[in-house]
Amino acid sequence: MRALSPKFEGCLVIEGGGIVLYPPHEADTYFAQFQPRDGECADSLTRAEAEARILGDDPTVLSHTVLMAAESEDDWVEELCASLASHRDFHVRRNALFALGRLAHKKRPLNRESIQPIIERAMVDPNSYVAGQAANAAMVVEGDLRWVINAFDNGQPELEVTTYSNGWIKCPNCGWRYATYDPSAFREGRCMQCRQKLRVIPGAT
Repeated sequence: MRALSPKFEGCLVIEGGGIVLYPPHEADTYFAQFQPRDGECADSLTRAEAEARILGDDPTVLSHTVLMAAESEDDWVEELCASLASHRDFHVRRNALFALGRLAHKKRPLNRESIQPIIERAMVDPNSYVAGQAANAAMVVEGDLRWVINAFDNGQPELEVTTYSNGWIKCPNCGWRYATYDPSAFREGRCMQCRQKLRVIPGAT
């Protein structure tokens, strides 16, 4: 997993009535293993109930509601999580970002046009735990949905590189060799190892 900036200290998730800290390197495990509290399941939360809880605007209730919603397969869940990602209470924002990451981990086809800006804005949230949770969600959408998060780019100018064999290149920044048609290594004009922007020039075949 990509190393994070020191400002991404970890992520707190309200769970089972308490608050649990998950450092970034454990995020993938937690996205996979999270379950709603005992006695409650995703099917017990309807859209009408979720909307009523939003109107109540109780941060403790909303922090738990968004986690429950993330276990549902209903189409309205993405919109709920997205709306709560900008809530005034940082506990709610943090859990909403976790929920978006959870949906991505389950390979839900999230609307990239609307969700990616939410995640990237949250990565610079003044609350370090919200920013950390956003970074975790960003890593998951990159890994499981094959998005490219601009905030992970290295900030260096674009470099030219020439293919040397059947679309293979050697990244001029990090030296990694890979096929340009391998999305795990190269996508949207970026080396996914060092996040260098590259302009590929066809060469030898």
